Amino acid sequence: MDSAPSPRNHSESGMQVCVRIIFKGSRFLRNATLLRCPVCGTQPLFVSLNRVKSLYDWSTPLDGCSKCGFPYDREVGYFLFAVWSFSYLSSVLIGFAVYLALSVFTGWGFNGKLSFTIGVMFFTGVLFLRHAKAYFIALDHFLDPHEKSAP
Repeated sequence: MDSAPSPRNHSESGMQVCVRIIFKGSRFLRNATLLRCPVCGTQPLFVSLNRVKSLYDWSTPLDGCSKCGFPYDREVGYFLFAVWSFSYLSSVLIGFAVYLALSVFTGWGFNGKLSFTIGVMFFTGVLFLRHAKAYFIALDHFLDPHEKSAP
């Protein structure tokens, strides 16, 4: 009885594939946290802080990576989900935490707690906007890479 060699003998094992995927995802996450290109990790996603003159400059990524050519912004509305899910959700969760902390540790009235919480939520929403877009670009590239993989 002849046994044909299994095609898996010459390929990666399942554990090797999982480790490679985890390593790739953690690299994309690290690059997004540093606001760098998810592919090469060397070029910035946004203009530098000393060149920011408006909220538009703060929140708009560059056209693409000057080193590897990876496009950051693909079409109109590309970042709508990123802004809603990452930035808005994080500011709402922080707002809940701030409101609960103010309720437990201060004697402020409802209007004072609500005003302070809304201010904190607005500030964190604007602060997290860059990272929300960076994480979305990294997640999009991880799930749907726009490059051909080697055979």
